[in-house]
Amino acid sequence: MDFGIFDHCERSSRSPATTYRERFVLAKRAEEAGFYAYHLAEHHGTPLSLVPSPNLFLAALAQQTKTLRLGALVYLLPLYDPYRLAQEICMLDHLSDGRVELGIGRGANPIELGFFGLNPGTAKERFDEMFPLLMQGLTEGKMTRQGAQDRIDAPLDSRPLQQPHPPIWYPSAGGGASLAWAAQQGFHTVLNGPLAACAEAAKMFKENFKPGASGANPKIGLTRYVYVADTDEEALRIGDRALRYHRANLLKLANEAGFTITSPIVPPDNLAQAVREGWAAAGSPATVREQIAQMADQVDINYFVFAPMMADLPLEWGLRTMDIFRDEIIPAFAPADVAVAMSN
Repeated sequence: MDFGIFDHCERSSRSPATTYRERFVLAKRAEEAGFYAYHLAEHHGTPLSLVPSPNLFLAALAQQTKTLRLGALVYLLPLYDPYRLAQEICMLDHLSDGRVELGIGRGANPIELGFFGLNPGTAKERFDEMFPLLMQGLTEGKMTRQGAQDRIDAPLDSRPLQQPHPPIWYPSAGGGASLAWAAQQGFHTVLNGPLAACAEAAKMFKENFKPGASGANPKIGLTRYVYVADTDEEALRIGDRALRYHRANLLKLANEAGFTITSPIVPPDNLAQAVREGWAAAGSPATVREQIAQMADQVDINYFVFAPMMADLPLEWGLRTMDIFRDEIIPAFAPADVAVAMSN
């Protein structure tokens, strides 16, 4: 099983400039620890994210790393001009020497879509319109559309370094027709939400999967909250505070708008419950290792992602987490022949 980072890059008590620099340090340590990729969420108008422009941040991160794969999870396609996005993805793929992982989605928060004057009810329609144009640009080097209100007939002077296009990811919070569609396209996925729902979604994804440009063995990921320390008590104490901080950021826009979110990606309001219900792994290295193994068995995944520096956690915590995963957790999930070689 591979491991990756899924980061919101939340606002903390440090300045944005410090937060960005800390993420560069963290990503380099993750690269050294053998992590597969750094995935970045896209959010707007909320302390949940300091990165409203994933490409801007990832272009800088590409210069700080060499092998770690990089990508948005996801680009909110309804918010983009497809022609500009296709050009920027091509540029980023070359800047990173072909390390882009391309996540796509409609957007989970209707309030954020509204900030751009978009009716959330049209998000799927816009996604369905944008995605084929994006793929045409990446694979054919041109983009054409004759619509009722506008027309596109434009070449792309560049193509992605990865051919025919970077690997595509479509995340899901419970499966459904959209995840079945993603499986039929041969995409990768990362699942979120209650563990039982993720297990059903993983099963459905495998049943619908058809090999595509990324091959016949898709990454089926699970994103969880992870807090690892020398003792269970320390991890639970520090992690509980971090989870509450993150949850407040996650719900801030909805609370200010005066309505209750019923999204399946909102975790419980305390870490002890989150661990019991399979939302989180928290404890000593041995405890976290066992909890992740149980999750992987239940959901049948081959990829596990988490945020080692979520909320207001300091850089030292994130670096220590990377070191623990490198030394005490990742080796336990390596294939038998690789594990033997690492121990020699």
